[in-house]
Amino acid sequence: MTFARLRFAVALVAFLAWLGWLAVAVASKGDPVLSRAQLMNATHLVYAEVAVGDDGLPRPTATVVEVVRGTGVAGEIAVLNLPTALPAGAKSFPGPGVYLLPLGSDGKTFRVVGLPRSPGYDAADLVRPVIYRATEATRTQLARLLSP
Repeated sequence: MTFARLRFAVALVAFLAWLGWLAVAVASKGDPVLSRAQLMNATHLVYAEVAVGDDGLPRPTATVVEVVRGTGVAGEIAVLNLPTALPAGAKSFPGPGVYLLPLGSDGKTFRVVGLPRSPGYDAADLVRPVIYRATEATRTQLARLLSP
């Protein structure tokens, strides 16, 4: 076998291995990645039980299960834009359950915050704010992001 054929065989094996890795990465649906910018933009981070209305969208009220950051949040709270929120990566709302809600407050009302203003990116275009399903992976990522 000549050196050129050996080099071609090694390159072909490496290329096929790379394609296989890409196929596995695309096929495996991993947990969504939390947005550090969105979480740091929030004044309150809470895990809340979100109920779904007859239309399949979240109700504008949620029951706080656990407060991660912020004060003055307990029991049932009204979240103004919760019916328009979607979990990260979802095309439609998957159903009731416990979600991580990054909230902003003006002292009286709560809303799900989006991304902060950034050069070259207009966050005002964000129609559907992102919330995150409460999973072990979500809790682990949040602990890692909030630790100093």
